[in-house]
Amino acid sequence: MCGIAGFYNSPALKPELINAMINNIRHRGPDKQAFYKDDTVSLGHARLKVIDLSDDANQPFYSKNGRYVMVYNGEVYNFRELAAEMRYTPFTSSDTEIILECFQRYGEGFVNKLNGMFAIAVYDKENGELNIWRDRFGIKPLFYYWDGTNFAFASELKALYTLPFQKEINEQSLHDYLFLEYVPQPNTILKNFHKLGNGKQLTVDGKRLRLCTYYELTDKLKSSSELSEREAIEGFEDLFNSSLKYRQISDVKVGSFLSGGVDSSAICSGLKSTGSSIDSFNIGFDNSQYDESIFAREVASELGMKHHHYQLNSDDLLENFENISNYYDEPFAVSSVFPTFKVSQLAKSHITVALSGDGGDELFMGYGHYTWYSRLKNLDSTIGRIGRKTASSLLSCLPSRYARISGLLDYKNLKSDWPHVWSQEQYMFSGAEINRLTSRINYSNSLNNSWQELQKVTDDPLLQISLFDIKHYLTDDLLYKVDIASMANSLEVRLPFLDYRLVEYCINLPSNFKIKHNESKYLLKKYLEKYLPSNLVYRKKWGFGSPIDQWLKHELSFLMDEYLTKDRIKKSGLVDPEIVMELVKNFRNGKHFLYKRIWALIVLEIWLEKHFRKS
Repeated sequence: MCGIAGFYNSPALKPELINAMINNIRHRGPDKQAFYKDDTVSLGHARLKVIDLSDDANQPFYSKNGRYVMVYNGEVYNFRELAAEMRYTPFTSSDTEIILECFQRYGEGFVNKLNGMFAIAVYDKENGELNIWRDRFGIKPLFYYWDGTNFAFASELKALYTLPFQKEINEQSLHDYLFLEYVPQPNTILKNFHKLGNGKQLTVDGKRLRLCTYYELTDKLKSSSELSEREAIEGFEDLFNSSLKYRQISDVKVGSFLSGGVDSSAICSGLKSTGSSIDSFNIGFDNSQYDESIFAREVASELGMKHHHYQLNSDDLLENFENISNYYDEPFAVSSVFPTFKVSQLAKSHITVALSGDGGDELFMGYGHYTWYSRLKNLDSTIGRIGRKTASSLLSCLPSRYARISGLLDYKNLKSDWPHVWSQEQYMFSGAEINRLTSRINYSNSLNNSWQELQKVTDDPLLQISLFDIKHYLTDDLLYKVDIASMANSLEVRLPFLDYRLVEYCINLPSNFKIKHNESKYLLKKYLEKYLPSNLVYRKKWGFGSPIDQWLKHELSFLMDEYLTKDRIKKSGLVDPEIVMELVKNFRNGKHFLYKRIWALIVLEIWLEKHFRKS
C-alpha cells in the first residue's frame, strides 16, 4: 500500500515539484520515498511495506528491458498464479514485479487478469505515453489534473494542491455535495481536478488525454439460474473463503475490524472456518443509541478472537477534529469518518493490515432505503401521487421525526426520482432546498443519467438500487472514507466482499435471496448461522455512524456559532446566509433531523478555510 504521484514536465511543472507532492502524502508510505525524473515526466512513490519487505521491491519499479517505469498503489493478490501462468521466475517476492511483467506480456488487457485493489501508472519511455488504471470498484483512489495543457496525478488531492494551479469551485460539484454528502466521480470540488472512475483507464502523452472503460459491472449480469438456497450459500462460501485467503497474504501482521454487524462478523467467522487466528478491533460510543460494541465483544468471544476496543466520545472528536479534517481534501460530510479514523488508529498500534466488511450492504441489500423503496411503491399504488403529496405537506408541519419523512415523499415519480429518495433518506438537502440555498433555478444532480441507464440493464428495481449503490455510494463515499482514514494512519485496509469474482456472483443471485420475509441480507445471515447464535445474527441493523446529531445539540453546538455566522457565509459567497441562519434556528428549535444539512455546511466552511482560502 502506497501513495503515488506524477506529472508531465512543463514550464509550470518543474521536476523538483514531485518531491513536494510525495512529501504531502508520505503518511500513505512512511517506509520509503523515491522518484523517477527525466526530460518528459516526473514520478514519485511513498511506500508502506506489506509484501516483500526488502528494498528490492521499492518503487518506481523498472522493467528488465528498461523501457517501462511503474508506480503503483494497492495489492494484487493473485500475483503468484500470474507468475506461474507466465512461467516467469521473479527476483523479488513482491506483486509489483509481476504486475509490470504482466503488462509487458499481455499489453493493456493485462488489467483484466488482476484480482485486487490498485491504482497503477506505467510510463513508456520510448513513446512518452503514460497509462493509468484504477481497480474495478474504486477501492484505491486516483485523482488527476488536466486543463488541456498540464497533466498531473496523485493518490490524494493534497498532492495536487502543491502544484501552481488555480483553484476554482466547481458549482455543479458543490451542489452535488449538498445533495449527496460527497462529490461524485468524475468531478471533484474544483474545476480541472478530477477523479479517475472505477474500472477506468486513462492514457495521456502530455498533449492528448483519452479515457476508456475496461470493466463495467452491468456487463456481468446473467440470466437468472435456478439455484437452491443451499447451493447459493455453498457458492458464496467457496468464493468468500477464497477471497479471505487471498487477503491474508502479507509479510506483516493482519487483523480485522469488527463492529458486531453482519458484514464484519461474516469476515471474522470466515477466518475462523479457514483456521486463521487474528485480532479484532472495534470503536464504541458513550451514547448508547450508537454503540453496538457489546455485540462486537460477544462475536469476538464466540469466535475466540483477541479483541481490542476503544470508547469514543465528544472529547475525542474535539481532540482529533483538526487532524482528521486535514486529511479529507474536499468537502465530505460523512460522520462515520470519526470512528473510522479512530479504529484505524487503534488497529495500527497492533497491525499493519486490516480487513473490513465494506461492500456487504451493497451486495446483499442491507440498507434501509431498500425497505423505503417497497414502502413508497406500496404507498403510490394505494393513495397515488396526489395523496402522497398531501401527506408530505401535512407531515412537514409535524414534529421533527415526521417532518423528516415529508421530504422522502416529495418526489414526482419513484422510478425516475430514486436519487432524491436516497438523498432524503440520508437527511441531506433536496434539489428544491439546494435551489433556494444557492439561488439556482433548476438543480439537477449528476447521478440522474446513471440511474436512468441502470433501469435499462435490469427490470428488477432492487437490483437497480444495488448497482447504483455499488457504482456511486460505495466508491465515492464509503471507500474514499476508509482509504483516507486508514492511510492517514499508515494502515492498509483490504475488503473481502469486493473480490470481483464474489461481486459478480452475488449480483446475479435473485433478490429474494437477499431480502426474504422482510429480512435483509438473508443469504449472508443464513451463512452466519453456522458460526454464531441467532441473537447475534438476527438483530436490528445499527450502521457505522457517529452521534453528530446529539453532539451538535450539546458539545459541538459552538461549531455553528463559529463556522455558520452570517458574515462568514456571506464572505464565502456560495450559499445564502439568510437561509443558513434560518436552518440553524430551526435545528435549535427542535427540527433535529436537519443535523446532516447543518453538518454539511460546517464541513464546507472548514474545507474552504483549510484548503481553499489560504491558497
